[in-house]
Amino acid sequence: MAVTDSLTGKQVARVVIGRGPDGAVFDADLGLVFSSNGLDGTLTVIHEETPDEYRVAATVTTQVSARTMVIDPATHKNLPGGRETGSGAATDRGGAATASQRRPR
Repeated sequence: MAVTDSLTGKQVARVVIGRGPDGAVFDADLGLVFSSNGLDGTLTVIHEETPDEYRVAATVTTQVSARTMVIDPATHKNLPGGRETGSGAATDRGGAATASQRRPR
């Protein structure tokens, strides 16, 4: 993950996260960045040490496919969303492929 200064557009840090990242949110009050990594089924928690220095604080196991997320600003809880994945012919777009609909949504 690249961390960018929002005022200058300059890259200030790079942090290793999991595979299949989809969502990233920043909790400014706590100085934490969260990356949901749907392929790995992890949530990477990154701490802002200084405005130009970030480090991975934790990697939390989540449901595989948990990608989109939101932070509750009142409680600072991270709420990742996901879907159940079956053992059938599910595609990465969600749902089973059929002859008439090869890429279901």
